[in-house]
Amino acid sequence: MIEVTEMLCYYTILKTNDTFHQEQVIDMFIEWLNNTKNKMEGLDYNHDLPFEYKIHHKHLIMKEFHEQHIFSIYFSTKDNYKHNHFIVEILFDKKNHELHLRFSKEMTNDSQYISSISIPTIFKTIIKSQYIKKETYALSDHAHEIDYQDIMNQSFDIPIVLMKTRIINAHQLAKELTGIAHVFYDTHQKEEKVVLIQYPHKTEKYKINRKKFDKVQIHEIAEKIRQYHIQTHKHKILSYELLYHQQLKNEHENLIYRTKEYQDTFQDEIARQQKEIDELKELYKMLSLEYQSLKEENALLLQKKSKHSDTALLRIDSYDKVEKYQAYLLQLIERSDQNLVETQIYRKSDIFQAILNANGGTQ
Repeated sequence: MIEVTEMLCYYTILKTNDTFHQEQVIDMFIEWLNNTKNKMEGLDYNHDLPFEYKIHHKHLIMKEFHEQHIFSIYFSTKDNYKHNHFIVEILFDKKNHELHLRFSKEMTNDSQYISSISIPTIFKTIIKSQYIKKETYALSDHAHEIDYQDIMNQSFDIPIVLMKTRIINAHQLAKELTGIAHVFYDTHQKEEKVVLIQYPHKTEKYKINRKKFDKVQIHEIAEKIRQYHIQTHKHKILSYELLYHQQLKNEHENLIYRTKEYQDTFQDEIARQQKEIDELKELYKMLSLEYQSLKEENALLLQKKSKHSDTALLRIDSYDKVEKYQAYLLQLIERSDQNLVETQIYRKSDIFQAILNANGGTQ
């Protein structure tokens, strides 16, 4: 079974000055890409973000992570023969004005070749550019010639290497430590066959061994300082993959939150509608009772009607209206008095008697 292992080879954090902008690092990166063996045929960056281009075994992604205020350049290339996967990353922390430079390798357990670590040229270009804040001694891929006494009381944010030997080439070591350490040598220093590494909080001695090749010892010294940086920054180390997965996680959590918010709204609507249904049920119950009462009252009225089905002149459906009807009849009679001359009835009592007779009653 083939397993993939990632090895972080180089990591450093650089403070940028106020004139730095992400477009500047993009321009430097594209220029580097177009002038190395890593050139991507057909690459045409149109200054839009996010930007992604993939061809053969090379992959380029430029993307902004707005929530984290970070702009990221991710470039990977796979060597099919060596089975190595090289990843170059530049991450610009806009909030803290910091550049994170990261170089790593992914190797399979069937790799036939593990190449030596070489800092990508683009990193050296950035480190030596005008956009990086300068200390008393600028970051360089060359060693600084000084009098050791001049730096004894100075403080540095990164390790310093004091070359107390001429056996190892100071400039060659400085190339290996570009961006992660200052290398100093004193031409007046007597040969001590030792390299003194001063970290911010400790000092370490590396003794020169003539039985080892210079290149091997340079690599060992550089590896110590690389590991120091990786351990020092382990809680701040950024990567495109880390940011991308964090973005997916945030989007997933936001989706869950929005879903829950929708569910809460939906439940509130269900509760509102249920309350409305309950109110309608109560209203229906009241109306049903009223309907039943009216139905029973109507049945009684129908019974009364059937008893007086042959009533021609007057029907009284509610006796509390008799007084009202009586008054109405009296008014009608008063208005009709002038017509009584033409009839055979001249008294009100006679008119009432006529009404009663027409309804089958007697006085």
